[in-house]
Amino acid sequence: MNYQRMIKTENTDSKYQDWREYRSQLTGYIQSCLQENCLKGSWVAIWGAGGCNDIEISELAKEYKLLLIDQDTEKLYQVRERLGLDFCNCKVADVGFWGIYDDDYEMLEALLLDGANYEELEGFFVELIKNMPEAFDLKKYSVDCSVVVGLASQLNARFAALLHIYKEKISHIDMEKLLQIISRMNQQATERLYISIRQITKRLVITGYETKGCYTQEEAWLEQEKISKLFEAGLDGGSYLSGAEGDYITVAGNEFWHSLIYKTIITDKLEDIGRCKLLCWPFSEEKIYPMLMVSLLVNE
Repeated sequence: MNYQRMIKTENTDSKYQDWREYRSQLTGYIQSCLQENCLKGSWVAIWGAGGCNDIEISELAKEYKLLLIDQDTEKLYQVRERLGLDFCNCKVADVGFWGIYDDDYEMLEALLLDGANYEELEGFFVELIKNMPEAFDLKKYSVDCSVVVGLASQLNARFAALLHIYKEKISHIDMEKLLQIISRMNQQATERLYISIRQITKRLVITGYETKGCYTQEEAWLEQEKISKLFEAGLDGGSYLSGAEGDYITVAGNEFWHSLIYKTIITDKLEDIGRCKLLCWPFSEEKIYPMLMVSLLVNE
């Protein structure tokens, strides 16, 4: 499998029907948080929107104006046209917070095919980060709410996938050392994502992230139950992050995102509104992900 064939397998359009129950639950969660904290007609950003197969964009568009954010803006234009949304009330953007594109993945693939040594691969990643441009000017964007679901785990997933696909070509290299590089990149990527979100978001951040890849529904339910018990119960009846949830997050990238989110809560940069919840995302026939949902008010 080469890179171009690999990215074709990422297309989730065929999952639209399979995800209908999850999509309904996720959209309902988002709507309830918006209704409680944002005025109708407010701008809502959907980060990593892609084909919009996990959120009912058309339902949100009935009461809010939308900014769809993704690197693949052409796909976003197609989604907007397919749903018949007004371009004045549904804008499309690539804000460039993590500037890695097809050419970068194809360069890594070429190095792997050539059986590059560790120093060459390390140098590739170092230069990639060193030469990454700053995020696009975000001053022209301003939204009341940002919705960030299932994104932190995707930011460097293709690099990890390529290392796995071509592992026989680099069997002379300690894979753990390469994965440590990817891990450091995950931390940098989530930090840049957070900074970009804070630059444009005035009121509310709704985020969801996978805790663990489960292979059966029963395993996913047990995981949900285990993590839910870690939430702190508020006097208002709400469920709040305790921080202990991080011990059970095994999906790469999300451990950094969770840590960052919890840090912003305890330093009063964001306020947990007590809407912590676990949803079940039936990603594929092989994988089910418990999704930890957290909603936070922006403190000025």
